[in-house]
Amino acid sequence: ITGVGFLVGGFVGALGGAILADRWFRRDKKGRIKVQSLAALLAIPFVFIALFSTNNAVLIPGILMAIILSIAMFPILSAIIVDLTEPQDRGVAMALLLLFQTGIGFSLGPTVVGWISDLTGSLMLGLLVLPTAYLAVIVMGLLAMRHVIGDYEEVQKKIAEYHTS
Repeated sequence: ITGVGFLVGGFVGALGGAILADRWFRRDKKGRIKVQSLAALLAIPFVFIALFSTNNAVLIPGILMAIILSIAMFPILSAIIVDLTEPQDRGVAMALLLLFQTGIGFSLGPTVVGWISDLTGSLMLGLLVLPTAYLAVIVMGLLAMRHVIGDYEEVQKKIAEYHTS
């Protein structure tokens, strides 16, 4: 069930989130950050359902929605980085994203969950790292919205200058 959930959730989340973010971005340059923050916000209750529900009729759809919304954030972040990075710097920017997501996030995530569960004696408290991380995504998104339009315009101006010279 979990494998099918990741297959369906990954497909729907990655493509659906990216398509929605791209469409919103065409009307509003803050659109991608808004969709990413909204996905994080909506994922939180489904993560709680996945962690605490004992009813399979609630648990399975809850896990599926948590997967969809969680995976939706990844391609959107890549698009945001491309929007805000000059072409000659995108390789390093994407490498740093990969480093933080996998090298730090995937390696430290289980360590932090284990540390918190060992410290408190509760695996459930350790697993609350995920919704806490989503809260951080929301806060960072809200903070970034103050700067994203100016930063985007500056990058686009530099790209246009490069192409005209």
